[in-house]
Amino acid sequence: QNPAEPGPQRHAARHRFWLGGSVVATSRDSRSAPAWGAQAALHFAVASKVWLHAEALVPLSAWRVSGQGGRASVWAGGLLVGGSVAPWGEHVLTPSLGLGLGALALHTRGEAAAGFRGTSDLNLALFPHARLGTTWAVSSRVRLRAQLACGFATPRPVLLFAEQRETTWISPLFSGALGLELGLD
Repeated sequence: QNPAEPGPQRHAARHRFWLGGSVVATSRDSRSAPAWGAQAALHFAVASKVWLHAEALVPLSAWRVSGQGGRASVWAGGLLVGGSVAPWGEHVLTPSLGLGLGALALHTRGEAAAGFRGTSDLNLALFPHARLGTTWAVSSRVRLRAQLACGFATPRPVLLFAEQRETTWISPLFSGALGLELGLD
């Protein structure tokens, strides 16, 4: 090959599979501990700086919310869709911003103190959210991805502890994730 001629063009993968671990947490004042989960996603490039994504969140542990008369364990899983923009295009380090909408399934199990009765319930909620992420290119096909999503559940799930209504436990809702992204094409 003539040194003056350009070499073969490397193109970014237009389809990617992402697999990672996640942590779901709520606001600091809600007396709750974070929960762990696993996330899998497909990302589709629709333009050089614009991506659509579909994600699944599978709970691996519950987070706990305490109140008068006991506590509740909450398992959160869901499906999320959205879009993101990498404002400066793809580089070794690529930050991105995005918006999305998710459908959450929240399974709660009450753990009652003496003299109270615990119940279980399954609630569905929408999860509009904003996201901030970055990827680091480990190789031409593998990227390390970190992301943070922040949003709220609507309708807002309510936990009842004796006569006390607890509504602040899920507002706002944060989800952070770290994992590997593999180029499929």
